[in-house]
Amino acid sequence: MALFNKSANFEPDYVVRARMQAQQMIQQWLGSVEIDNEGDFLIRNDSTITIAQIFDWEDGDTVFNVFSPVLIEVPITPELLEYAATEFFVLGHMRVVPDESGRTGALQMEYRILANDLDLSELQAAVRAVSGVIEANFEELRQRFGGKSLLE
Repeated sequence: MALFNKSANFEPDYVVRARMQAQQMIQQWLGSVEIDNEGDFLIRNDSTITIAQIFDWEDGDTVFNVFSPVLIEVPITPELLEYAATEFFVLGHMRVVPDESGRTGALQMEYRILANDLDLSELQAAVRAVSGVIEANFEELRQRFGGKSLLE
């Protein structure tokens, strides 16, 4: 299997190496790796798709960013924005990502960790933290704010 190299010509070598290591770990964990057009890793489970990225932070550090939409096509209201700004989870946070109209968007769970020495157990824990919050809170949030799941 050839490893994906997102943009070796534009990224520092340490970011390319971290991305390749993450890809190898996902391959080891799941048996295959799905990569979208932007070079992000897509990790599917029964209820959602979790997206994982490696990116440059600063001073030679890399970040492993894991996120997934909890709801899409959700009306952006003051209540939704307040929820995203004030509701904190032990691992990660919520944010609102408006669509082109600005009236609706996605409520997204996100979790970031330093990836310089990322190992398989940390990668798995980050992905499970995001997907677990979504699974535990999806129905309540859909009833409260509207919208639908990414897989609907």
